[in-house]
Formats: sequence, C-alpha cells, structure tokens
Amino acid sequence: MYSPGTPPRMETWEELRDWTRKEFERIATALQEQVAVDLRPVNAPPTRPREGMLVFADGTDWNPGAGRGVYVFNNSVWVKL
Repeated sequence: MYSPGTPPRMETWEELRDWTRKEFERIATALQEQVAVDLRPVNAPPTRPREGMLVFADGTDWNPGAGRGVYVFNNSVWVKL
C-alpha cells in the first residue's frame, strides 16, 4: 500500500526531480504488489458512474436491485456479480 512521503527541503530542481522519481517508483511498486481489491460498502450510488465501475452496495440505504453485494455498471445499469 502506498502512503505519500513528506517532501524534504529541496534546494535545486535536480533534488526535486530525484525525489519525485523515487515517489513514482514507490507508487509503481505498490501497484505491482496489489493482489486484491478492497471494496467498502457504500450507501449511495456514485454521482458519475462509468462503464465497468465496481461498487459494493450496502443493500439498505442504496439497493441497486438485488440487495447487498458487488455490482458492476454495465450498459447504464448496475448488475450484481
């Protein structure tokens, strides 16, 4: 999991470049090590759903149609997986 580092005091553009490169390397490493997706239950639909979006509906405050569970936005509707 990536957590941003605090930028050190930098005197030159080269120091900024080097620090930025190292942060991007840390981000890339964290993304490569990702083995699972952690979906937290949501109680309202996303404001701008996009094709292929995954959500975990809580099934109470927001029930896309088949109760609590994981849904994918496909062809303008939420489909339970």
